[in-house]
Order: sequence, then structure tokens, then C-alpha cells
Amino acid sequence: MVDGMVRYWRYGLGGMVLLMSVDALAVMNNTPVTQPNGVANPTKTSGVNPFAPTTDMIAKSNVKPLVIHENQLLSESIKSWVNGSGYKLFWNSKKDFVVYSAITINGNSDDEIFQALGELFFAENYGLVVKNYQKNRVIVNDEM
Repeated sequence: MVDGMVRYWRYGLGGMVLLMSVDALAVMNNTPVTQPNGVANPTKTSGVNPFAPTTDMIAKSNVKPLVIHENQLLSESIKSWVNGSGYKLFWNSKKDFVVYSAITINGNSDDEIFQALGELFFAENYGLVVKNYQKNRVIVNDEM
């Protein structure tokens, strides 16, 4: 590309045509604009992507992860996390499982952790479901 010329790409968007320059794409990707020989143009630098989330916009999670420990009963690991998070656990099942490999479940909220725990129960065919009674902060692990 000769300096001063701009290369454009066409994108069809439901009947509309969007033209974007190489410079615009470089700004969106937060990368320096390069010449055809691959050398960055020092006079043209890319800016900050205005659509990228800032650290102020990203919610920081204060929820501690649920760690299911190796060689421990599943109910004991869950009970430890539940009690430490201000809930009470009612294990309404005759089944319990020894965990052979540690599992860590992270989430941005308690609900995300309970959802992931329920998905784990389903994926491993444990035959258990997680019920979260938010008003009285009770977690029930029940058989299906």
C-alpha cells in the first residue's frame, strides 16, 4: 500500500455496506498501523478501544471459590463452603461420594457457583440436585 492510500473491506450487513479502513481496524484492535513492508509507522499509533471494558466496569468477585477436596466426601467439602458463605446445608440424600481429584468451582455470585455445582452433579450422573432457598439461606442437596 502506498502511503496516503487506504485499503477498504466490504462487509454486507443486511443490505448495508460497511467500509472500514486499515487505520480504523488498527485503532479498534489497539495495534500499531503497519506499512506494507511490515514496519510500524511511528507517526500513526493506535488509540484505545472505546468499547473495551475498563477496570471500573468489570465487577470484581468477592465470592470465594468452592473447593471440593481430594479424598474427602462430597458432602463434607460442600458443607465446609456453604457454612463459610453464611448458608446452612441440608444433605437430603442417602448417597455420598468420595472425590478422587480436587475440583474448584468459581463464580461471580453464589448463584453461579450453585448452578455450576448442579451442572457437575448432572454431568457426573450423581443423581443429585441443588436447591437454594435464598430467604432463609438454606441449601438442599436432594436426590432426583
